[in-house]
Amino acid sequence: MGDIQNAVTHDGRILRLEDALRDVRDVLSRGGTAVIDEFQRLPEIYWSLISTWAPPAGIHVVASSYGIVNKFYERNSPLHS
Repeated sequence: MGDIQNAVTHDGRILRLEDALRDVRDVLSRGGTAVIDEFQRLPEIYWSLISTWAPPAGIHVVASSYGIVNKFYERNSPLHS
């Protein structure tokens, strides 16, 4: 699986991945809720960064792979709450 470079926002904009994640961070910092679909495609390097942005209730991830669900809930995962 190659690294993704772009993301599609809820309103159909196509952004560089870093810009889309910055938007997620900004929404969370204002107390909003963010959903990241296709989480299994997000390079793991971003997981620790995302985990510092908000309490777990503010971010929801959607993944279509059983393997990513297991990784998400592993004891050592930075996203485990």
